Amino acid sequence: MILQAANGAEGLELARQEQPNVILLDLRMPKMSGGEVFKALKEDAVTKKIRVIVVSGSTEVEAYDNGENPGKLPADEYLIKPFDLDELLLKVRSLMPQAGGAEGALA
Repeated sequence: MILQAANGAEGLELARQEQPNVILLDLRMPKMSGGEVFKALKEDAVTKKIRVIVVSGSTEVEAYDNGENPGKLPADEYLIKPFDLDELLLKVRSLMPQAGGAEGALA
């Protein structure tokens, strides 16, 4: 199942309710930035174990991935836009639990 949120606040609420296996988290969103959502996810006992793939423009993600950003998000994976479906699927599969597969993802 794939869930979609219109903004960061809605995405955070969906994550709390649905507890997906993987979240694709854009850094630039209305109402709450991706960084704010990420921090809230990791501070919440209900959502802190959800795997996160940070998705955004190349300079933003490269800075986080290379540790150049002082507030580096310790995400599980990073994707630079534009990306292709095969790249996305490879990263999602790498984060899925070994037994049982995906039950849901939040985009």
